[in-house]
Amino acid sequence: MLRGIAKSESNGLLVAQSFTATYHGLIGLASQDADPALTMTNPAYYLHGAKAWQSLKTVEEGQVYVFETRNATRDPLDYGAGWRRSCTAGSAVAASTVAPQLTGQSIPLVCVDQNSNNVTGREVGYAWLSDYGVALQTRVTRANGITQTRYTRVQVR
Repeated sequence: MLRGIAKSESNGLLVAQSFTATYHGLIGLASQDADPALTMTNPAYYLHGAKAWQSLKTVEEGQVYVFETRNATRDPLDYGAGWRRSCTAGSAVAASTVAPQLTGQSIPLVCVDQNSNNVTGREVGYAWLSDYGVALQTRVTRANGITQTRYTRVQVR
């Protein structure tokens, strides 16, 4: 499990914070957003009912990794809607292409998210960092456009 803490600032002031727990950075297990302007924290979202879950102990070129579960919801008793992520690993490149200080190899993963009716909602690109055992999101493609992430500095502890 990988824990993540992200913060958003505007003119040096904290606007929002988010806390996440993920499976190697690839599948969100739980998340919570905190807004300093609110008197109460938003409830956490939890992923439910894993049906298919492949190990990411090693990620190899050309392999397909499938995860099938239910959407995360605010209520731990609500099991959400069915959801499937299928990730295809590409050919390895130097991890330094993702961020200059990274060592080892980076394997691109293209993950397709589908609902229980097999309708594709989005395609997400990741860089699997073999030396670190984590995935960094690099791109999200939706019907309304593409969001790309570029890393100037990465610190893995």
